[in-house]
Amino acid sequence: MTVTYTTKVTNTGFCGFSRLLLRWRGSVFKLLWPDLCVYFTLYFIVSAIYRFALHENEKRVFEKIAMSCEYFRNVFPISFVLGFYVSIVVQRWWEQYMLIPWPDTVCILASAYIEGLDERGRQLRRSFARYINLSFALAFANISPRVTRRFASYQHLIDEGYMTSSERKVFEMLDGHSQHHKIWLPLVWATLLVRTARREGRCPDDHGQKAVIYEITNLRYNVGKLQEYHTMSVPLVYTQVVTLATYSYFGFAIVGRQFLDPKQGYDSHEVDFYVPIFTFLQFVFYMGWLKVAESLLNPFGDDDDDFDTIDFLDRHLEVSYMMVDVMHKFYPDTLQQPSAQNNNNSNKDSPPTSPPTSDSPPLHTDNNNTRADVMPKPAKSGRLSPLMKNLALMCSERSLGHHNTTDPPRLNNGEARHCLSDTHLLASPALRRMYSGGELHPPPAPSSLQFQIPEDVCEVSVEAVIIIMANLFGIIVSGRLVQTNFEQVGERQFLTVIPEADNINHVVVFLTGTQPFPDGLGGSVYFSWPEPTKPPTWHLLGNITNEKPSAIFKISGLKQSNGTNMQSGFNFGEQKMSHNAQIGISVEPLSQIQGQVSSPSTEASTLNSYMEFSQAMCESLYNFASSFAQSPSQITPNPSEQYLPLSTLSKWYENFSRKLQLNPNFWRK
Repeated sequence: MTVTYTTKVTNTGFCGFSRLLLRWRGSVFKLLWPDLCVYFTLYFIVSAIYRFALHENEKRVFEKIAMSCEYFRNVFPISFVLGFYVSIVVQRWWEQYMLIPWPDTVCILASAYIEGLDERGRQLRRSFARYINLSFALAFANISPRVTRRFASYQHLIDEGYMTSSERKVFEMLDGHSQHHKIWLPLVWATLLVRTARREGRCPDDHGQKAVIYEITNLRYNVGKLQEYHTMSVPLVYTQVVTLATYSYFGFAIVGRQFLDPKQGYDSHEVDFYVPIFTFLQFVFYMGWLKVAESLLNPFGDDDDDFDTIDFLDRHLEVSYMMVDVMHKFYPDTLQQPSAQNNNNSNKDSPPTSPPTSDSPPLHTDNNNTRADVMPKPAKSGRLSPLMKNLALMCSERSLGHHNTTDPPRLNNGEARHCLSDTHLLASPALRRMYSGGELHPPPAPSSLQFQIPEDVCEVSVEAVIIIMANLFGIIVSGRLVQTNFEQVGERQFLTVIPEADNINHVVVFLTGTQPFPDGLGGSVYFSWPEPTKPPTWHLLGNITNEKPSAIFKISGLKQSNGTNMQSGFNFGEQKMSHNAQIGISVEPLSQIQGQVSSPSTEASTLNSYMEFSQAMCESLYNFASSFAQSPSQITPNPSEQYLPLSTLSKWYENFSRKLQLNPNFWRK
């Protein structure tokens, strides 16, 4: 792990950094001592040969060689080449450190948005945290030798609690089809868990789902970039150039920095030091610089200054489980103001390090998956609109029909689960708390079910009605079953998919009759034809209202995107690539719907197939004949051929079309 020394230099002072020179672990002396020993062994061997083994004339030749080596050694731009290289490596080292994934943010979001203290909710959160950490373990196993030794196989991941046996089979199956890393797979599973929690009503709204998935994609970016840094290193040629320059520089220095005979009067050789002190310092500076780059080039190795990936993984797994499971049900009473008396009493009664228990008053368990100590929403004045009165009446009737159920639904920031199907709707205590944040209680007895909304307690918006309308729409395609599987993708938007729509020319959109539109609202119907290279482009087909609960639309003319009546910037939910046709319904005020104009090509034809065929045939005949029209000067007389004026054919076409419009069966007379 990176050697930490900041606590040793907290204050500036005389020779503040000098105390760090005596540290061994992670020091430049620990990195250099083998190279330094070899270098000076060679240096003193050459020095001994020069001083004691050579004759006088041989010494003169050696002295000339030494001065030449010293001259050309200074030609190397060692400072520039080495300095620029080290700066690149240090920058890469810091960027890789900033990319190390941390699960804290995504686990905090999962703890907040994946609700439920039952076993199902607990397992969802724990599996979510495990998948996040499994992705980290796979990522580090690819780039860190320490993690590779610890997780040498999938069985080791199972033994450590990162993976299950069934998940191992999935990885092994994918390994047989692709040799690329599978770091992304646990993150995909995590997103599916978030989607499952949203479908089950454990995730309160779309914003929470989007926030969690956004953090998951950020983690995927981080682990993906770490793999790229591991694969795409600093160009090898640059590393080779720097290494050759450094070693050549000090290789020539073994001869060039020898102390020559002072009696010969050579420049800079007046004194014989025997021990090359300045060469020693130069070797420490330059070779230490190169060792820094060598150590930081791969910060996930086994060097002293490399990142301790094992410690990261252990910490991440422990903290993740604490966030989503152990501490999920405990929280302090944030509304209780601290006082000196309470603090003194608490300090006397129990030590500060005692763990929270079920008898501890400052901590509360969230048994109903809601906070009981939440301040109520301030009351608002004003009368309820007729829309809300209709909603109250409808929900009251539904509640009376399902009062025997024991699983009360929860309304969470734009979602009402099972409001129209298998559970009762909210009675007055629950609906009053729908926007105030209070906990939901079971409904009263059937005899006392009076759905009333005090006007000075709660104000409900139109979105509260729209969210329960997802099963009120249906479509009919010729030769297929009726589709009512509209999915809510926005506060007022609903979407369904028409598979294999190549041979479909018309579609019927209708209200199922379960519930009409609220007063003043209707639905704009949109169509999108798949374009594999870009997100959907939406075309306005028309609308359906309470007065017009169904409509038939022609979609054959929209299968080729020609820009006609495209809704620029309009989308249902997040724009995604699609290979199926899509129908979208947007619930909007009638005043806005009436101002919209649909494409004429989407209106179903009122002509029967015979009339359409007759008109098309006559038009084709006229177009074909007119394509051979020539002026009298261009005609070459031919006794065997007869000529018909084009005006005669044109007049016949006009007469035939007029008769067909007046009476399609005129030809039967």
